[in-house]
Amino acid sequence: RGHLSSVSEKSAIREDFMSRLRSQTSPITQVRADVDGLVSKVEPLHLECEQYVQNRSGEQENLEKEKELRQRCVQCNQMVNDKLQQVYRLTQDGEPVPLADFNDRKKQEIRRLNRLQEMLSKMSMKLQPDPVEETYFKKQKLLAGRRDRKLAGKVTGDDDEDEDDDDDDSVTEGSFFEEDSDGEDDEGAASFRESELDSTMGHSELPQAECLADFFGEQDEDLNFEKGDVVYLIDTGREDGWWMAENSEGQQGLVPSNYLKLLDTEHKPSEAPPVAESRSRSLSPRGKELWDKVKAAVRQPSLADVLLGMGAIPSGFRTSTLGSLVSEASSALTSSWVVPKLSSSHLAFRDLHWDYALNKLCSRAVAVTRGFSILGAYNIPNVNKAGGLTVLSHHVRVAVFNKQEVLSNVHTVRAVWITKEPKTWKFAPKVQQGLPPSAFDADCVVRINAMSTDIMILFELCISYRRETTGEEGELSCGWATLPLFEADGKPVISRTLELKVNGGTPYESGIELDPALTGKASGGRFPSLLRSSRTPRLYVKLQYLRRNVMEICNMLPDVIVTSANYVPFISYYRQVMADELLRDRADEQDASPICSPVLTIFSQAVDEPDIMDALREKWSEEHKALRRSFKKNKGHLKAMFKRILLETVYPLVACSQLPTAVWGDENQEQERYAFIQSVKSRSALDWFSDSEMCHKPLNTAELTFAVLSDYCVT
Repeated sequence: RGHLSSVSEKSAIREDFMSRLRSQTSPITQVRADVDGLVSKVEPLHLECEQYVQNRSGEQENLEKEKELRQRCVQCNQMVNDKLQQVYRLTQDGEPVPLADFNDRKKQEIRRLNRLQEMLSKMSMKLQPDPVEETYFKKQKLLAGRRDRKLAGKVTGDDDEDEDDDDDDSVTEGSFFEEDSDGEDDEGAASFRESELDSTMGHSELPQAECLADFFGEQDEDLNFEKGDVVYLIDTGREDGWWMAENSEGQQGLVPSNYLKLLDTEHKPSEAPPVAESRSRSLSPRGKELWDKVKAAVRQPSLADVLLGMGAIPSGFRTSTLGSLVSEASSALTSSWVVPKLSSSHLAFRDLHWDYALNKLCSRAVAVTRGFSILGAYNIPNVNKAGGLTVLSHHVRVAVFNKQEVLSNVHTVRAVWITKEPKTWKFAPKVQQGLPPSAFDADCVVRINAMSTDIMILFELCISYRRETTGEEGELSCGWATLPLFEADGKPVISRTLELKVNGGTPYESGIELDPALTGKASGGRFPSLLRSSRTPRLYVKLQYLRRNVMEICNMLPDVIVTSANYVPFISYYRQVMADELLRDRADEQDASPICSPVLTIFSQAVDEPDIMDALREKWSEEHKALRRSFKKNKGHLKAMFKRILLETVYPLVACSQLPTAVWGDENQEQERYAFIQSVKSRSALDWFSDSEMCHKPLNTAELTFAVLSDYCVT
């Protein structure tokens, strides 16, 4: 009987404990209740925004309502973002009672929050202010205020005309709008003031430019001006170099941009009309500035943020800065930097000059021409295998940097990653026969025509990955390091091997550890400090001077470039051929007509494809070894051989439609391209083009024509 009583007491205690445990609110249940509350706020806001957009009449009184709706969207989106980050941090361990469907419930709440974010984003897009509407409302508000003020002035003037004469000096600031003493027609004066307001409206916000020379247009839409005039720039987004401007008399037209010099309007407030300036300050901050804030507030978290929340990557990983620049802007590619650049007048090239005495291209010595080699990277953390990421490649992006912006092209060097040493990146692999692939070439050359202690080489360690669940591909930064090219006293850095610390975050951030788990705080003492230093992520780079004969070849390169050392001779020959076509053989150097030259266009397409450049290198190496010593010193013969090999090797590859598309990090695709390129290289160009089984791209003369005024040359 005593045993039975003890058993019953234990069961009672167990039931009491379980009832108390069930009474505790589960975190995932609380999240569901919070998301329900957000849904109850966002859905009515969505209906209210839809009704407002449908009934929006464009009147002035609707602006406050629109502003209120945007602010509510911002607040709701901030709450949704906070809740989404909270859901990402939820784990099964935080539940008082184990839940079998915890992951499913978590994914369901994430989908609901993502749907709310999408709704808020669409609402913000619909509430985007129209610039034309903004200008119209500002003009109407100023006109209404001036008319009221004019009406008040007329009433006081009718009561006492002598006071108007006595107080003539007191209205000199507003005399521009109140010239009514000669008894002119009120309607004509009002229309004059309205047109005057239209021409001066927004001048305090428009950029100003000073005219450097006299200009008399040949077209009706051109705006004439004289040297020293100041014009307001209305539209500077045209690609042909002609901007829409307005002079002080209110006349508008097109002007050549190379005749203008931009002025700092922040130090010239007196040039803007005083009334328009004071009125614009009283207006609420609407338009593009407010819309930029709304878009920044409703920005959805990036994929890197999601991976950080899931714990799939270390805290110092970010979306690749240089990788995003390569994928979004063609100006970051090497092909846009090997072509010559036009001067500001567009009448000559600023980095391509002809020596008529020696009948050759002038060599240009710049402030910095150095070589460097990437030796290895150590203690670089890896992604979490549980995050569902498959790493496709390890590589380093290299560019010239000045702490504020990228000053050169972005060059990429592939790294060798070994499974046995997962935190070590090696470079320059050894091959048993043939030339090593140029994609893995860690010997590089940098040129920059600037002398500043802020000039440095930026190294960004990156990985390309694929998510197994969604198939989405991207690029992450595994840290970055910088190598200054000048000492603090302005002297160039001497040649030596440097150990660079790999930082976390982006190059525009500072003080972020790549992985705090590796370099976390430890107890004091010498041994713990040595242990922390040995675990610090670091990159080893060897900076070195170039030989005299190599320096002579590098002086033919563009003023600013970062490239592989194996590409230097080919870029040099390409620039010499470019000088022959653009400077020596043209009858008129100011002639901007397109030049039909396959060599000029083909090389710029191939320089961004490492495997195609490898085919050019192999063919060049074979024929260069067979040359006599006298021919090896003949620069004219070498230049002609470069043109011939380029047309025989590279042109068939560029013109073939059967060449597999290059996919970065895809080994199968890279092997298919390599096999195809080897088959092309083993045959002559005539045999290749005459083969009926081969498919070639349609002949397009525009692709074989070099445009002097292309975007690459004008930038």
